Amino acid sequence: MERQQFLKTLGISFATVCVGACFSDCSKKNEATPAPPAGTTVSVNLSELTAIGKKVVVGNVAIFRISEGDIASSFIATQALCTHQNGTLQWNAGSNVIECQSHFAQFSPDGVNTKQPLGGGEANKLATYIITVADGKVNAKVA
Repeated sequence: MERQQFLKTLGISFATVCVGACFSDCSKKNEATPAPPAGTTVSVNLSELTAIGKKVVVGNVAIFRISEGDIASSFIATQALCTHQNGTLQWNAGSNVIECQSHFAQFSPDGVNTKQPLGGGEANKLATYIITVADGKVNAKVA
């Protein structure tokens, strides 16, 4: 086999493997770790959530700081992963939404899906949890 033909064959094979891996990753079923049992409270020290947009995940519950101040309305708590394909969630302060980093689905602070993922599929409402702030901690109670 000539060098040029070899490189062309290698390039096509490599591209096929990469595309196949991408599609298989995107087609994985929802295998998220379940939230803690109902009635459970997860807590995070206020010192871990100092900046707007900061997130801490505890037991598949994501607690986000969405504004300044150390009161309950300065934080939200949702399930830790996107309902579409378990993408990582981040707070987008510019749009005041939670955004999936995999396919850019968006959710309002109360978990309602406001923008479906790019490339198809459907994201459902995020589970949200009740926040309290006491004794230097942000607490999220799983309903």
